[in-house]
Amino acid sequence: MSRKRRGKSLEEKRAIVQKILIDTQRVFKLPDLEKSASKKGVTKQSVKEVVQSLVDDNFIQSDKIGSGNFYWCFPSQNYNQKKLEHQRLVGEIQKLEDENKNFEEQIKILQPERELTKERETLSNELEDLETQNDKLEEDIELYESLDLETCMSMKESIRISKESVNRWTDNIYQTISYCKKKFNLQEAQLRKGFGISQDIDYYD
Repeated sequence: MSRKRRGKSLEEKRAIVQKILIDTQRVFKLPDLEKSASKKGVTKQSVKEVVQSLVDDNFIQSDKIGSGNFYWCFPSQNYNQKKLEHQRLVGEIQKLEDENKNFEEQIKILQPERELTKERETLSNELEDLETQNDKLEEDIELYESLDLETCMSMKESIRISKESVNRWTDNIYQTISYCKKKFNLQEAQLRKGFGISQDIDYYD
C-alpha cells in the first residue's frame, strides 16, 4: 500500500518560490511564476498566496505595470534583506540580554529583603506568643489583686476546715475497716471491695 505524500508547508513553498526568482534573476508575471513553481512541487492554486506572503514580508519585490503584477528578487536584494533580518535579530537578542541583566540585578536587590521578611515573620510570631503570655499574666494579676487579704484568709480557713473534715471521715473509714476485720474475720481487700472503698484513699496534709 503506497503512502500518501505529505503536502509542503507554507515555509517550504515560500523558499521554493523565492529560490526560483533568485536563481533565474528574471521578472515574472504571476501565471509564469505559477507554472515554474508547479514544476517544483508547489500547486498553482497556492502560488498566489505564497507570493503575497513573500511580498508582505519584503522578501521579494512587486510592481503593477498596466494590468499585470510583476515579481522579482535579485541576489543583492536577498542579501540586504537577510542582513536587515540579522540586524533585527541581533537587536532582539541585545534587548533580551539587557532585560535578563535587569532581572538579575532586581533579584540581587530583593534577596536580602526576602531574607529580612522571613526574619521579620519569625520575630512577629514570637512577639504574638509573648503578647499572649503577657495577656494571660495580666489576667492572673487582676484576679489576684481582686482578692483582698480578708478574702484570702477566709479561703485559707475554709480549706483548713475541709481538710480536717476529710481526714475525720478517712479516720472513721479506717476504724470501721479495722473493726470489721476483727469482728467478722474478713480480709481488708474484701471489705474495701464490699463497701466500694478505693485503695488510694489517704489523709490530706
